[in-house]
Amino acid sequence: MKSVFHFFVRLRSVFYKDIKKGLPVEKLVTFLRQIIDFCQHNLYLDKPIEGSFPLFDILKMIQELFGGMEYHVNKGKVFEPLNLLVKMNLLQSRSLFNFLVNSLKSSWANVRRNSFELLTRYSDTYEAFNDTKFVN
Repeated sequence: MKSVFHFFVRLRSVFYKDIKKGLPVEKLVTFLRQIIDFCQHNLYLDKPIEGSFPLFDILKMIQELFGGMEYHVNKGKVFEPLNLLVKMNLLQSRSLFNFLVNSLKSSWANVRRNSFELLTRYSDTYEAFNDTKFVN
């Protein structure tokens, strides 16, 4: 996972200036969408716990590095928010959101914690949060 993390950090640094300037980054968006779709399609409620942790970790890395929060790599290095996930609707999948909410009922504490961490990074303007039928 450490190598995957460094790959995503490098990917972020390569596209950083283009993202901040608002230039098109279709290749990056397509790649991230494919990774998120892969994780989403391979996460399901009865999935063995050992197989789900790397997928949760990858989703967290993507949210941390390309989302809307500051990410502290270490004491001296802080990445500012890119908000790419919201701008490009990369985590807007209702089925992934539903999976994360349902995972809060898992019997595995680590699954509940990972799901909670991912859900807390969703924007408060996410459509499901404002859907009274869904919230009930």
